[in-house]
Amino acid sequence: MCNSSKRFDRRRFLKDSLLAGAAGGTLAVALGSHSILAGEQVAAGGAKLVRVVLPAKSNDLLEKIVGVFSCQVAKRCPARVTTQGEAPLTVALALDPAIGSEGFRISDRPGGDIEVAGQNELGVLYGLGKLLRTSRYSEHGFAPGSWRGQSVPQKPIRGIYFATHFHNFYHDAPVEEIERYVDELALWGFNTLLVWYDMHHFDGLDDPKAAAFRKRLYAICKAARDIGLEIGLITIANEAYNNSPAELRVGADVHRGGWYDCAVCPEKTGRDGRSGLDYILGSSARNLIGSRR
Repeated sequence: MCNSSKRFDRRRFLKDSLLAGAAGGTLAVALGSHSILAGEQVAAGGAKLVRVVLPAKSNDLLEKIVGVFSCQVAKRCPARVTTQGEAPLTVALALDPAIGSEGFRISDRPGGDIEVAGQNELGVLYGLGKLLRTSRYSEHGFAPGSWRGQSVPQKPIRGIYFATHFHNFYHDAPVEEIERYVDELALWGFNTLLVWYDMHHFDGLDDPKAAAFRKRLYAICKAARDIGLEIGLITIANEAYNNSPAELRVGADVHRGGWYDCAVCPEKTGRDGRSGLDYILGSSARNLIGSRR
């Protein structure tokens, strides 16, 4: 999601880190038929046009990743990213299965181009994130950083949990802001996002507030899936909506730690003969079916 509106202070560390990249180095950058050193490029103020070259066998995911990179550059300086024509600075993307799982490599190419190679599409995304964090931005444009090398994640799952309840940031912030935050987390190397559908906030599946909130969760999860992240939904095993049948509820005498008044006991039986377990399983199934409504 590309939007340059005012950002929340709680995430300023991400912005600051992107602005505080390394300068200097001896990277050659192509400029027409000539080349200049990256140190001179920084001194001159950087490039206002950056060309990204996609692999010969590109796909929708790589194109979306280029879009994320383009938005990040545009938010920090007046440079523009293109995939067409010529430009003072060229960043070529590549897929190299020989790199470790979801890893990336940033290297120089003949003629002054930069290559960002990934073991897969996520590796390319993480490599572009590294390039963003090690570069400089000014009113004169984008000046690439000098970091070169290979990096491979140590853990296969690198996830974050958005506590989307109790009216905190993830619950109430503009959804577009959350979508941009997802992009930035992905650039840092996250590959999994978990959200919470807190049923006790609502009076059943058809509560308009519940429907609106499911739509919000869907948008957040879609933003993650669109750039290759895995997603997951967290809930409590016996959680229930705020209007759950009173005769099925757990009761204040059998709880431990945090709990909700509306939680259901799977062993109780309601007036209609339905067990608490049936109620829980039925609610879970309807939640999944209604998750896109």
